[in-house]
Amino acid sequence: MPKFSSIKDCWTNWILKQKGEVRWHRHIDNDPLVHGLVTDDVDVSEAVACPIPAGGATFHHCRTLHYSAPNSTAAARRAYILVFGGPPKKLDKPAHRPWQTEEQEALAELESLAAERS
Repeated sequence: MPKFSSIKDCWTNWILKQKGEVRWHRHIDNDPLVHGLVTDDVDVSEAVACPIPAGGATFHHCRTLHYSAPNSTAAARRAYILVFGGPPKKLDKPAHRPWQTEEQEALAELESLAAERS
């Protein structure tokens, strides 16, 4: 793992506590083919910087908003992401998350176009 000369060179997660239900998300640049999601429902004054040095780790709840700025150094950043969860629990009312449907529909359309060309 590379060593970093300053705190601004290392991976920094900006963490915000999750309060209540899942916040409204949208795809980066409003492009459903981009897997990354963002939310505009953020009060940055509540953010806490969590610098992660080489070999470091962070653990947070799946509903914790988190962000890291783009890598502005010549050194590669590597991440090993693990996701754990308990057994699924059926909701009384299904969660409304249209960003998931948008991505699924965009991928299906892309696959259909690719199939037509082959």
